[in-house]
Amino acid sequence: GIFIIGATNRPDIIDPALFRPGRLEKQIYIGLPDLETRQKIFHVYLQNRPVSDINTNELARLTENQSGAFIEAVVNRAATMAWRDQRPICQYDLRKAIAVLR
Repeated sequence: GIFIIGATNRPDIIDPALFRPGRLEKQIYIGLPDLETRQKIFHVYLQNRPVSDINTNELARLTENQSGAFIEAVVNRAATMAWRDQRPICQYDLRKAIAVLR
């Protein structure tokens, strides 16, 4: 047999025929990360990067209702800004990236 996994941000527009028996029978909802998880996601994406005085608790609060992919994009944008100035990533870079990407 074949095992297929699908993911969407818009389940409301999926053709109901896909959920008939023998097709995509099982649905599992995975919500957005909570505060603690967002903080951990920031840690993961910031590790192995030059950083200076980062408060991941504040960043997690500023990214409420955002996905892990959004947090990754924030860190990448902040890293680019810091790289251009040839310095470590700082809190300001991350705050600015959050504001720009919203």
